[in-house]
Amino acid sequence: MTGKKNSCIQFVILITIKKKTKMTIVKICLGSSCFARGNNQILTLLKQEIEAKKLNAMLEIVGCRCSNLCADGPNVFVDEKKYTHVTAQDIPSILESIHG
Repeated sequence: MTGKKNSCIQFVILITIKKKTKMTIVKICLGSSCFARGNNQILTLLKQEIEAKKLNAMLEIVGCRCSNLCADGPNVFVDEKKYTHVTAQDIPSILESIHG
């Protein structure tokens, strides 16, 4: 009987932790223009930096179709904030602005 009670408590704690942990969504435009301008390299660098800084539990990287901002590309979106003309040098400051 005690085992059941403990597993229920652990389940409730797990749900509470997951609800309080806010995942930041990093969307990277993978439209042909942004891709040709280097977002494929930006994607690789983002993954490397996130792993190196151990931010995997806080950030989720997702690709998105063309954002119709081709002239401003490469484009990266963090939640609703837009970063345009992104270069490899911008990656550390973008991650810094997310999780200091």
